[in-house]
Amino acid sequence: MNPAARVWLDTTANVRLHGETHERPTERFRAEQAHLNPLPTRPYDIASIRTVRASKQFRLTLDTNRYSVPAEHASARVTLSILA
Repeated sequence: MNPAARVWLDTTANVRLHGETHERPTERFRAEQAHLNPLPTRPYDIASIRTVRASKQFRLTLDTNRYSVPAEHASARVTLSILA
């Protein structure tokens, strides 16, 4: 589908006069391109942070699932970074 979409963009969508701006999208993009900010080099962090206490058996519970942690974290508070 990508090659077909590219043909449509190059032959129809980007060369037509836009109804609101009365400009071609390719010309508008060239004019605005210098004012655009670059994308961040690192991905946006969408993780949620939660603190839980590990059990004496060095396990923690998250969303009804139990996970093991290194033994040195038994009975300690552990900070989780959770990707939803």
